[in-house]
Amino acid sequence: MTRDARDRKGNLLIDGDTKRYGAAELYVERPGYELKRRNSRKRLINVAQSLIFGSSLEDQVKLARLLGKNMKSAPAADVEDWLLQMADKNPQLVIDMKQGDDSIYRMLFLDATDKYIITTKNKLYVFGDEGIVLGATDEAVITWLKDPNHKKIVDMIKKQTYPNLYPDEPTETTTNNKKK
Repeated sequence: MTRDARDRKGNLLIDGDTKRYGAAELYVERPGYELKRRNSRKRLINVAQSLIFGSSLEDQVKLARLLGKNMKSAPAADVEDWLLQMADKNPQLVIDMKQGDDSIYRMLFLDATDKYIITTKNKLYVFGDEGIVLGATDEAVITWLKDPNHKKIVDMIKKQTYPNLYPDEPTETTTNNKKK
């Protein structure tokens, strides 16, 4: 067991916390282990910060929105500072949101809820007048949107959320052919 091992509640097993003593009376110190772990964390922070610095302001605002903060009207320095603080706290989350496969679906979900295309009824996210249930939590909705079996409904959500990306299809004119 390593010194930083934790139980299910998040308490340290070896050292314990302020309310209780740890489980061990002595432990084996492994030189280099702590430094290796700290260096890998610093590398992750560096990667997350590089992704932030290499992004445009528009991309930074989108990333902040994916991380849970709407900063559309905030100054660029505030957006960058907040993202850098997030990179220090949880660099893996910043990397996943920036490079993850589901970030497209997350933005679609956020934009659709802002435009009231996806609404909540009885603590469930629903779409349309028919009340197609998408899920109870944000993660459940993202999983539902990623499912290839729901492609038609996802396309309908995209068309309603981003109508400027989907120009109107030309309508066919029909003529009345009377039987002779």
